[in-house]
Amino acid sequence: MANQATPSHPPQTPMGGPGNITNLLNRVKNVDYAAKAEIVKTYAKEHPYRTALHVSSGVLLVAPGLFVGPALGAAGFGAQGVVGGSAAAAHQAAIGNVAARSTFAVLQSAGTGGYGVGIVGGKEDKMTFLKNAQLAQIALDEQSPNYKL
Repeated sequence: MANQATPSHPPQTPMGGPGNITNLLNRVKNVDYAAKAEIVKTYAKEHPYRTALHVSSGVLLVAPGLFVGPALGAAGFGAQGVVGGSAAAAHQAAIGNVAARSTFAVLQSAGTGGYGVGIVGGKEDKMTFLKNAQLAQIALDEQSPNYKL
């Protein structure tokens, strides 16, 4: 019976067993957070713009509405619909009738708090992931001995 647990072979769980969780907790407890904070401070001083991008990406990932709402408002997609005299109004005048589920319709819906909120917010999460992946690659490239600006 291959699935029976014995004292030397505890049953496997999807997370790899209770030993892995204990090991993880011990590793978290033993981290020198003061030293890590110094590394982060040094990085922030040496790379202020990248640090701002990392922080904004984190905020965007956790609370996309903090960026998406103001960006939509600035473009002219307001809570009551397209704002007169805005970039969105000019675009709408140029395209004429707005097709259902088009990009413009989704942005207009997001501005008014409709179905577009989830669509626009979902795209922001994906863009945040891609931006962070690119920044991580840049950071790795800079550490390479062959890196040239």
